[in-house]
Amino acid sequence: SDAGPWKLGLQVNGQTSRTVATLTAVRGLIEPTECELRPPPSAEAGAPEPVGGTCELHVVLAAVAERKGRRCSGTEAVKASVTAPSGLVADVPVSPLEEGAGFRLRCMWPETGMHTVSVTLGGAPVLGSPLAIDVATTDVCLASSILRGPGSVSCAAGQPAKLVVQAHDRRGNALTAANRKHRVAVNASARTPEGAEHPAEVEDIGDGTYEVTYTAERAGPVTLALQSPTGGMLHGVTCEAGPMDPQRCVVDATEVDLIEAGTTGRLRVARNDRCGNALPPRERPPRFTVRSSGPEPVAAEMVEVGNGSAEVHVKARAAGRYHLYLYSAESRAEMPGSPFPMQVVPGAANASSCRASMVQGPGGLPVEADGVQAGEEVRVAVEALDTFGNRTEFKRWQGVSVRAAGPDEVAFGEARDVPDEGAGRATFAAQLSRAGTYLVWVTVGGQAVGGWPRTLRVRAGAAQADLVNTELPATQLLVGQGAMVAAGRAQAGGMAVEEAPDEDVAALQAETRNLRQKLEKYEIAAKVVVEAARQKGVTLQEQARDAAYAEAAGENEPAQSVVNDSDSDWDRL
Repeated sequence: SDAGPWKLGLQVNGQTSRTVATLTAVRGLIEPTECELRPPPSAEAGAPEPVGGTCELHVVLAAVAERKGRRCSGTEAVKASVTAPSGLVADVPVSPLEEGAGFRLRCMWPETGMHTVSVTLGGAPVLGSPLAIDVATTDVCLASSILRGPGSVSCAAGQPAKLVVQAHDRRGNALTAANRKHRVAVNASARTPEGAEHPAEVEDIGDGTYEVTYTAERAGPVTLALQSPTGGMLHGVTCEAGPMDPQRCVVDATEVDLIEAGTTGRLRVARNDRCGNALPPRERPPRFTVRSSGPEPVAAEMVEVGNGSAEVHVKARAAGRYHLYLYSAESRAEMPGSPFPMQVVPGAANASSCRASMVQGPGGLPVEADGVQAGEEVRVAVEALDTFGNRTEFKRWQGVSVRAAGPDEVAFGEARDVPDEGAGRATFAAQLSRAGTYLVWVTVGGQAVGGWPRTLRVRAGAAQADLVNTELPATQLLVGQGAMVAAGRAQAGGMAVEEAPDEDVAALQAETRNLRQKLEKYEIAAKVVVEAARQKGVTLQEQARDAAYAEAAGENEPAQSVVNDSDSDWDRL
């Protein structure tokens, strides 16, 4: 059974022959059943082989062969291969062990997972073949790892963001629950360009992934720093402004401190999140609502500026003090600084809105229905109002004038006996001496005040003796008892005397009507007398006038007619 030189001797009946034969015994080929593939020491200890590493396996002679003293010559047809989990098959180099004890296999593990080692001798598998070897990762290579999830791209300022790290080893093999035998600590932090660093929370899920939770406060680029015992990685994300926080918004109310009635005031609102970051333009930006207190409700309208901020346009027509309360439409939270005071002042005087009143004299008596008497003072008070009816003041460039057009053109002047009324009221006065109907104009800045012009009737005053002018037309003769009375029209103060409402004047008017009726009869007679006098050459008209004057004065007896001819026309009358 042993290889080597052997001597063969012959013994017959107990007698040994002197002749000895010499032969050499050689070992035959090792059979597959005489070889055994042994697992590595790590497998015996229950530990996986490291991925990417190498391992030396031995194919040794079995115990039966050992007992027979069998040895390997090194010329046996031994073939070995490794099959990876992906199906990749790789040949394994084989070399003999010292003293013919077996063969040596040097394997390398390209992947994680269960690998299969196959060894054949002469085409037949040896004992223990195929052999399963578990290959696992022993470290985490963050540079080869993959980050996924919303937090791996962007985050909102002030709000926690999450991402998942799929761990890989240095060869790019993903860690799984099957191939990962022990945990590796991973740390993370978020860094801003200004140098601020915020620690992040890392949770080892146990299946080869890590969940990272971080919070950034400053909008802009943010760098995530991941660190493991074997190395680290830097990953950039974008931090965007978070939801609007009403308490961090900034409101500029300087443009509503003092505005003119009817004009637009502006509340400028800079939208910020809870960390003070300005909100960029958005498709549906947060809205605001306005509530006001004051003389009247305030009209409000929100306008987007375009850079993420907004303007609240407010407008009030009534002058006075207001307070504006600004709220977030979504949360109903009041904005910082609210309420905002707003002072509305009257605008410029508007002619169509101004008021003017007309009275008689300094006492301010109302103008009667039948007008005023000639020579009385007429006053017009003009009050300045803006377009919305607020009391205001006349500007220097706004000329206020009052004038009357009628029998005379009269310009009203400012009343000097009126106490100082300020720039919002003006009183004008004038005396209208000529009777008749006037059109009174009140203008502000060249435009008529609303409700003007108005008509004003000026009636004649009572007649004054020293101002009476009597005119005697030749056709108006009163002939009676040798006297003729002239009827004319009296003028008082240059004005035609018109009917007066008192009782005396009414009686005189009645008497005048009677006289006119008689005068109509006398006119016919006068024509006849004048014609007869002309034919006889007598100046009856002069004598009749003189007789009328004398009779009116009561100085003479009734004048006798100078016509004694009984056949004359006068006698017939």
